[in-house]
Amino acid sequence: MCCKVVFGTQRLGQSNREAEGQGAKILALLNVASPSHNIFNSALTVALAERGHQVTVITTEAEKRPTPNMKTIVIEAAYDSSRNNFDLESYVEVSPLDMIFISYEWGCYTCEEELRSAGAQQLLNYSSTERFDLIITEAGWGECFFGFIHKFGSPPVVATSGVGIPPWISLTTGNPENPSYIPNYLLPYTSHMTFSERLYSFVIHIITTSLYQYSYIPKQEAIARKYFNEDLPRFMDIWRNFSIILVNTLVGLDDPRPLLPSVIPIGGMHIKAKPDPLPKDLKLFLDEAKDGFIFFSLGTNLRSDMLTLETQQTFLDAFSELSQRVLWKFESDALPRQPPNLRISKWLPQSNILAHPNIRIFITHCGKMSSIEAAYRGVPVVGIPFFLDQRANAKKFSAKGLGVTLDYTTLTKESILSAVREILNNDR
Repeated sequence: MCCKVVFGTQRLGQSNREAEGQGAKILALLNVASPSHNIFNSALTVALAERGHQVTVITTEAEKRPTPNMKTIVIEAAYDSSRNNFDLESYVEVSPLDMIFISYEWGCYTCEEELRSAGAQQLLNYSSTERFDLIITEAGWGECFFGFIHKFGSPPVVATSGVGIPPWISLTTGNPENPSYIPNYLLPYTSHMTFSERLYSFVIHIITTSLYQYSYIPKQEAIARKYFNEDLPRFMDIWRNFSIILVNTLVGLDDPRPLLPSVIPIGGMHIKAKPDPLPKDLKLFLDEAKDGFIFFSLGTNLRSDMLTLETQQTFLDAFSELSQRVLWKFESDALPRQPPNLRISKWLPQSNILAHPNIRIFITHCGKMSSIEAAYRGVPVVGIPFFLDQRANAKKFSAKGLGVTLDYTTLTKESILSAVREILNNDR
């Protein structure tokens, strides 16, 4: 089958059968235990199903709306297992070098837990004679599911990367990756680095890719062999045969870099140009914010209610001195001593809120999805990064004059207010 992506119509995997009105049969292995990744990838799988393709998705989260032509196999309790064994909020103090080891450990742990799940066992029980025209998989932290690619006859594979272009994508595809001007995705650098920054970027790049190829991938292979009752090819060989890599990068926010024709930027794929209507009570709260409002969210993996009580109070003290209303994604039912201009909610439609005309500032952890949504909606940010690519994303905003970055470990009421007022009072 010939695979191609045509943006504008969002058609992927078009074949002669589709042209004749028959959709392709697609399997999507979307097992990364991160709700934001699910939001990103579901935009693709739902669009394919709506265009007549028969899509089977194994994922950590069920689709909220039933979609014709889509069968969903849910990996149960994937988030709970990850949260119970990895203290994500504590990683704010971890060095980039330690973060490499932690992220690979997380990838191996969560992937094996997922293969043990009833959802994965259901897919493992499919006959090896089952055939798919295309397999979609995520490009990192779930590689033990590559066994399904071999199990179902190694059809063409399209990979998605929600965190942009981490070094192992270039390692496996041959995409150019020069650490002298392309900083490692864990580092808060831009393409304009000092000599010492270039040297450090080079060292981190070598460690990242070497551990991936010679330690992490062999561990993922060993995990897969426990559950697939057949010989498996080397996963690096499977990787190198992927047809297309869809990467979550955005022109204007991410620095320019060379790309192979098979590495295709699709930044903001999950964003609707026309936002959905907000719930009535939330819309009223934001509409009546005469001085505008500030939106505070740490995304889908970090939890505001897991921050120390001292840090929570620091934010409350700062927010109490603002005339703007504040909307805070806070995962508990109550937040003691909250000021009258603050409203909390366990879940909020982030992209739609960022599109509201009264928004003034987005206080964010600078995850990739949140960063691209803020850039797409034109909202300045106060970045408070914690781990992985968040420091690099925050640096992009501050370097381009699109926001201010704060260090979580040294947060004070004064530093928060200074950052907020810099954006509110600076016409730039």
